[in-house]
Amino acid sequence: MKERASITEAERTKIASAYNAQYQKWFKWLYSYNGFPYDELKVNIVAYAVKDKSQFQGSTAGYEVYTELDADGVPMCPVACARDAHLDGDYSGCKASADRHYDHSLWLKSGLEGGFGHNCGQEVGREYFMNNLDSDSIHILLHEMGHPFALDDFYCWTLPGITKFIMLAGASMEITDFDGWMYRNWCTDAAPASSESNPTTKTAASATKTTTPKTTTTTRTIVSKPVSTKKATATKAPATQATSIETTASAEVAAWGQCGGSNWTGATKCTSGARCVKRNDNYSQCVTN
Repeated sequence: MKERASITEAERTKIASAYNAQYQKWFKWLYSYNGFPYDELKVNIVAYAVKDKSQFQGSTAGYEVYTELDADGVPMCPVACARDAHLDGDYSGCKASADRHYDHSLWLKSGLEGGFGHNCGQEVGREYFMNNLDSDSIHILLHEMGHPFALDDFYCWTLPGITKFIMLAGASMEITDFDGWMYRNWCTDAAPASSESNPTTKTAASATKTTTPKTTTTTRTIVSKPVSTKKATATKAPATQATSIETTASAEVAAWGQCGGSNWTGATKCTSGARCVKRNDNYSQCVTN
């Protein structure tokens, strides 16, 4: 029997809150910078994609719920509503309406160690993400969020003297000044190529898929446009910190958490049932046996 994951209403609320909070750690670098016209960009979940609607527990009010599958049998939201497939802004084929289109997706995949970043969103391990919903910095997700902003992995090179930043996988648990300035530089370079004089006035977040192709469980969250608030007052600091990350050497690291790497000062002992595996010189991760 294929493994299947369900998602509760309480979990959906926490996912939406955590996803928005992590994006704010990037967006804060744009607020009040170089004439950026908005004080806030909110990320909203607008839809979920599941293999079976029975996996979606509780009320579906406020969400689109899709059950179509891609070629690999993974639940997906309609391509007709996808931003990356309609850069011209034509969502006339989106049955849910243009206002319900999505800009990014978050795919939570069971058993995935690490993650991937794409122009259309992020893919991270389901276990890792769900275990870190209350963390201030979900560092793997923060790293993958940098890729849709055209930031590199830096596996092959780094600038002299710059050795600790989120886009160097495993080197930092949080976004650093270096990451922030790279993001600002990308936005500055991208602005002249945009056909819009101002950022869009909607917020991102579209669908969350929860499914299990083959023997894994997959959860996708698709992000539609970020909802923007016109700049009128001083920028408020984004909401932060639900729980602090344990950094003492005597503590145990939960499965899928970081347990070592260059300049790592946190805990190195994995919780029972997990072992510390070196991924590269900068990052070691607790994986289940």
